[in-house]
Amino acid sequence: MTAEVISRSLTDSVLNYLKSIFATVRFRQFARQNERINKTPTDTSTQISVNPIFRDFNRAVGKSVVDITRQKIFVYIKIPRSQQSQKILREMEAMIKEEISSRNPDYYFSSPERFKNHLWFIGTKR
Repeated sequence: MTAEVISRSLTDSVLNYLKSIFATVRFRQFARQNERINKTPTDTSTQISVNPIFRDFNRAVGKSVVDITRQKIFVYIKIPRSQQSQKILREMEAMIKEEISSRNPDYYFSSPERFKNHLWFIGTKR
């Protein structure tokens, strides 16, 4: 973290680093899927479990990063392992692009680009 602050102070702005941290947290909250399943075992207690597809999806989205610089914004999303989780991400791509575009109106965003098991949205300043 200290190296990143020094690097940002020399090449960019420390304020952009703080904006990146805040935007990353907000993006992760937006993308996270919440669905609980109530299981009733044979006894009277009720257990709450998480759907394994959503667990895999949330694990991947939890590693997302938003990096804001003076001229560009990079949004990195790790693609989940399972096919069902990838389907959820594919269905959300339009919503994700709309969300990051509305939160950063001064930037044009490209269509998502897949590189191996990573998905990138790149925004260029207007």
